[in-house]
Amino acid sequence: MTYASIYAAAPFLPLEAIDKKVNEGYIGLMLSSYAIASVVAGFYTGDIIMKIGRRRSLFISNILQMIAAFGTAFIHYIDDKTIFITAFILTRVVWGISLIINQTASKLV
Repeated sequence: MTYASIYAAAPFLPLEAIDKKVNEGYIGLMLSSYAIASVVAGFYTGDIIMKIGRRRSLFISNILQMIAAFGTAFIHYIDDKTIFITAFILTRVVWGISLIINQTASKLV
């Protein structure tokens, strides 16, 4: 379900960014921030999960996913271009980190 909500918003958010007169380079950065955050966080996720435990990691990742989902849902109402870009990147980074934590914690034995 989380993947569906990430990828369901992906086609519409660039259109929202174009309406706010955001440069194409920033739109590319905004969309790729999810993947960049997942890759970078992936290097540290295993150690963090081993220190705080699987259950706590899954709980934290689910809370982060909820925050990112609500942030993505309300990003439409931001009128200022700079705040829009910052909020967009921040929600995508939080989502990328939370999903890599969730994937790693759910597959650890």
